[in-house]
Amino acid sequence: MVGLIFTVVGILWRGYVLSFLWGWFMVPLGVKPVGVAVAVGLSSLGGMLTKEGAKVSDLEVKASKIDQWIVWVFNTFLWPLIGLTVGWICHMLG
Repeated sequence: MVGLIFTVVGILWRGYVLSFLWGWFMVPLGVKPVGVAVAVGLSSLGGMLTKEGAKVSDLEVKASKIDQWIVWVFNTFLWPLIGLTVGWICHMLG
């Protein structure tokens, strides 16, 4: 149950980050802004098209549950935060 809640929160977080990045970098190009709901859909579509999350490497199979949890938290929460931070820096410099 906790995993499901974290997954939903992670999906919403990625959509939230994408909506900010979209507003900073796509809207100035003349593209309409998107809200979090549309950004969640775009993020999900991008994940499906790139098969993100569907890859299971040998490392993941051999990794402990704690290691898998750390990788999942990084990919779900920290990686979008890093992208948002880099995007914010670029936005402020532009």
